[in-house]
Amino acid sequence: MQTHEKIRSLREFKKITQEELAEKLAMSTSGYSKIERGETRLDIERLQRIANILEVNVFDLMPQNDSNTIYTLNGIYFYYIFNGEFL
Repeated sequence: MQTHEKIRSLREFKKITQEELAEKLAMSTSGYSKIERGETRLDIERLQRIANILEVNVFDLMPQNDSNTIYTLNGIYFYYIFNGEFL
């Protein structure tokens, strides 16, 4: 499941409308809708705000598969993507 799919699934599970979440993010509903459709790339700050609103850890929203892993070093989390990037 991709990040945008996880966001939508959690939002629906928590019975929050797109309009409500968009308002909490201080953005338009149409702009937020693009996030859920995977048409907008999320920066880490916005992803963290969404995670906070949905009451989950930001890493719960990131896809997990064989090509990416979450590491921790001295309490700091790193999201490793196959091509060698760290987020």
